[in-house]
Amino acid sequence: MDMSLAPDQLEHFQKRAREVGEKVGWELEFSTAPADPDIVGLHAWDSEGRGNFVINPADLANMAAHNIDLVLDLLENGTTRILRDHEGTVRIVDY
Repeated sequence: MDMSLAPDQLEHFQKRAREVGEKVGWELEFSTAPADPDIVGLHAWDSEGRGNFVINPADLANMAAHNIDLVLDLLENGTTRILRDHEGTVRIVDY
């Protein structure tokens, strides 16, 4: 079932991720999988350009975009944070 985001929806999520990222000190990118626009994820980079997915790619049918939007809310209000763990992996953690 094709659940691809409309161009304006995709632009909204990409803009929101960038804005929240600026507030929390990380470069955040909402992205779709090149081979399947129904798969979305959230990637975070630090100031040195190192990063990874902090919300692994998931299918829109499983409310992935909604879940990412909720995580962006939590990051924006300080309930969760993005940190690098002891192995250097970027993760979202409850604060």
